[in-house]
Amino acid sequence: MTTLYFNEILPSCSERNIQALFECMVKNTARLINKLRLSKPIVTGSPACELKVCGIALNDLIAKCNNRNVRTEAQYLFGHNLIVSHENSLTDDDNQQLLEADYTFQGKNAINMAIAHKMEWPLLSIPIDATLEHNYLTLESLNGTNLDVANYFAQDDTTFIEKWITDKTNAGLEGLERFKVLFGLERTILTGDFVKGWNSATTMLQGLAYERFKYAIDKGMIFPIKTDDRLIKKTDVDGGTDVYELRQKGQGLRIYFGYSDDGKTIVMAGFHTKAESEGEEQSADINRAAGQIRKLLAVSVDKKDVKNG
Repeated sequence: MTTLYFNEILPSCSERNIQALFECMVKNTARLINKLRLSKPIVTGSPACELKVCGIALNDLIAKCNNRNVRTEAQYLFGHNLIVSHENSLTDDDNQQLLEADYTFQGKNAINMAIAHKMEWPLLSIPIDATLEHNYLTLESLNGTNLDVANYFAQDDTTFIEKWITDKTNAGLEGLERFKVLFGLERTILTGDFVKGWNSATTMLQGLAYERFKYAIDKGMIFPIKTDDRLIKKTDVDGGTDVYELRQKGQGLRIYFGYSDDGKTIVMAGFHTKAESEGEEQSADINRAAGQIRKLLAVSVDKKDVKNG
């Protein structure tokens, strides 16, 4: 979880001052993002130029901000926004579940809000009326599997949302430490790319990565590697160092790794999902991981030789 998702399902009109609410939201959200070091810009379901709040174009609200700092923050939050869609954000299994559930909020299609929940992005709602002033918003489903989605309605008191985000972040960090000792080797090296992918993943996906590697270890599929088409696959990359891919097709998980000839060092060099990369982009990920693995294993061997010398 690294960002917020802008809730576009808002009342069509309000007696409240929309401009004032918007500017307050920008100021409080910018303060929250900076404090917790969340990613900017935020995620939306449509391009910023198409977004409206009670019939007022979002770009007009930004332009009418009298305070230059607030206007700049608003432009940064929405100016280069990331657009979410179920086709490119989630795995096939998740997509199917969301489509079958057919989530709604206030009678409108809420699949993007459900995606935000799956991705562990809390909602960002402009408090147009009292229905949006809740820490959780409930999405209703045809099959009865309603979702309570974390919601920040830009209030001054950020206690709830800070704790919600911090708990998610800490769970990921704790999981990463647990992952590092899973193999029981002298050295488990995690590249920056791997850590970045791990931190961007949901806690569910992090847990899945741990469990898949633990399963492979328990089944004797690591040290030495035993490949198959279902769990561990040897990549086609050349260069003298074998690079392997641990995968889980249901969630589209792909982790690239390699290990030293003496079996004392393993390098995790990429944490990806099918939704993130396919085709040429996936090949580039593999080649990048291979280069990192070769370099780090070479450094690891050199250090060992110096120590033994």
